[in-house]
Amino acid sequence: MDKDKKLTVNGQGTIKKYLFDDIRLVRDGKKKILKVSEPFKSVPPSIKIATIPTKRVNEVVKFYKGKLNEVILADEDNPVSLGGGFVQIDGQDVLFVKRDLNAIRKPGLLDISAGLFDEIFRNPVEMMVSETAEIVRRQGEDFILPVPEENAIKSDYIETLKKEFKKSLDSLKVSGRVREVKANVLQDESYTVLEYDGEESIGVIVSLEPDSGSVEIIGVLKVDLTSAEYSDGEYRSAAEGLLPLNREIHQVNLNSLVDRVWRGFKQISATDFIEVIRKIKKEGQKVAFTSKVANALMAEPLYRYPIRKALEVK
Repeated sequence: MDKDKKLTVNGQGTIKKYLFDDIRLVRDGKKKILKVSEPFKSVPPSIKIATIPTKRVNEVVKFYKGKLNEVILADEDNPVSLGGGFVQIDGQDVLFVKRDLNAIRKPGLLDISAGLFDEIFRNPVEMMVSETAEIVRRQGEDFILPVPEENAIKSDYIETLKKEFKKSLDSLKVSGRVREVKANVLQDESYTVLEYDGEESIGVIVSLEPDSGSVEIIGVLKVDLTSAEYSDGEYRSAAEGLLPLNREIHQVNLNSLVDRVWRGFKQISATDFIEVIRKIKKEGQKVAFTSKVANALMAEPLYRYPIRKALEVK
């Protein structure tokens, strides 16, 4: 960490999120790059970050239409948080998490397994990889851990993933053999190259959460797996230990749009995904999913499948 970056240190054990004052979208010929400099300070999770101005959201749209060559997403006067994760695809099924109705951000919406870049992580890609542990898979007596190939992800980030996966299993109070399966980090020329502190890594989909002041980076992880049972692996820390959030996991087939809903490794329903979206909207939501999901549905590879129809539901 740059010594000139004055990061506060929390001595009471509460994980703090980072604020960034230098994030830019830059075009280099046909190549699009998201340049992220080191965070300039950390703040308690309770601190609200200013919203992202509509002007910048519109500039991002113009950038991806080729009308602008650079867009400043964060500066000293308008710092943002950085979040993200991977869209996880098991075989022909994409996995979503339904956010808790009491969640501070985006309650009741469908989301990907994602989080905020905080003082636990050394790099945004490490954050993205670690957040995949939010979805726990089980086959028989085995718990399945998708592991991205090391030519795309550094090996020490995989170690962080394994530690986080163990915490997820501990929160669920389950144990058994952990079996690793191959997972591919999909890349496409339409993606934006992530550059953190001068080092380029994977291609990502860039999304904005204007109301929460967050720039979100989304990868796509293809897992060589079918016929698993699912549970939410996200948890909260309490005096009595790690407590699972027990949210719904939605396993949606990319072609048939059959949505199998899981909670605690038990399938609780199977219905049409379009009807699920309509139901969420009837519950009082203007939209059924977060901007991360919306942007993933508009990008490769999801856009080539019938699941893109979810974007058209009124």
